Amino acid sequence: MNSSATAKSSPQTKARLRLAIDLALIMSFLSAMPYMVLGERHHEWIGVTIFFLLAIHLIFNRQSLLAIFKGHFFSKRAINIVIYVLAAVAILGLIASGVLISRYVFSALSIPKLTYWARLTHLLFSYWGFFLVSLHLGYNWGHLASEIRMAFSLKPWPKPLIIAFRSLIVLLGLYGVYAIKANELLSYMFLKSRFVFFDLERSLGLYILDYAAMMAFGAFLGYGLNKLLSRRKALVYLSPSAS
Repeated sequence: MNSSATAKSSPQTKARLRLAIDLALIMSFLSAMPYMVLGERHHEWIGVTIFFLLAIHLIFNRQSLLAIFKGHFFSKRAINIVIYVLAAVAILGLIASGVLISRYVFSALSIPKLTYWARLTHLLFSYWGFFLVSLHLGYNWGHLASEIRMAFSLKPWPKPLIIAFRSLIVLLGLYGVYAIKANELLSYMFLKSRFVFFDLERSLGLYILDYAAMMAFGAFLGYGLNKLLSRRKALVYLSPSAS
């Protein structure tokens, strides 16, 4: 009887562990972005934490990751692969450039002659990486939602919880549009500005709120893109020419 209870609780325990890793990863990304307010030493250690959390995330989701490369490459799967590959390039670029400009954790590996270009690369990949991770979060929201349901035995989600959560995401996303403009996110993504400016009088919490809102907006775009492609695929299957 105990073994039966353990077997039943095992998937839920794994789901809770995966969810804890994913939430820690999201919070680490949000905390790392306002690096001047956080402090460079803390920023570097959070970067190391992100690396290990990403490794664990990939191990936990290796089957889902490999599955997207199998079967027919219809538009929805192709876009998912593009997001994965671009996010992987951005993360690898972040790691490499971060090591090269490190002043604390990897100071012995830094190369002064490459500091300028490494900083520029780090700036580029950090903001594109942030956007792509946000897009990935929304595009694969169904997977995360099922993980939350399994972790807390919500079958299905209660309707009030769905309404409250969707309302929160919409409000965050709307604020995210303002935050993108206020924090000049696009100018950093396209290197119109090569130096990031922070108001050091603002608290770290307010900056994390800004980046959480920007991430919510990116996730909203990813979720909308997924739904749009799913609907297009359904229409193709229902069309008379497809039969």
